[in-house]
Amino acid sequence: MPKKIMEEELLTLPEVKEILTERGENSELGYIQRVTLDYTMKFAAADKKNARKLVSELVSKFDFMDENIAVQIVNAMPTSIPELKVFVTEKHKVVLTSDLEKMLGIIDKFR
Repeated sequence: MPKKIMEEELLTLPEVKEILTERGENSELGYIQRVTLDYTMKFAAADKKNARKLVSELVSKFDFMDENIAVQIVNAMPTSIPELKVFVTEKHKVVLTSDLEKMLGIIDKFR
């Protein structure tokens, strides 16, 4: 019988890493959970607290930014404008280079 989804929440990689680490201490992780934990160990670039702060700061400072895009940016931690454009450019929407540079400056503070 399929499990019922009670709620949905956007999580950054550091948050997923912490959740799975705690679960692994209390019980054995399933295969997909172990693979996911391994992935987060390799690619989570910030700690949980800073990752959530960065998401909040990006959403509050840029009116075109929503939480989904901010979480994706935090998970990837882009280092250049072309990398950042992948996340913020939508169909028929242009983001100013000055805004992208400001975003990179904010991201760099959390590295």
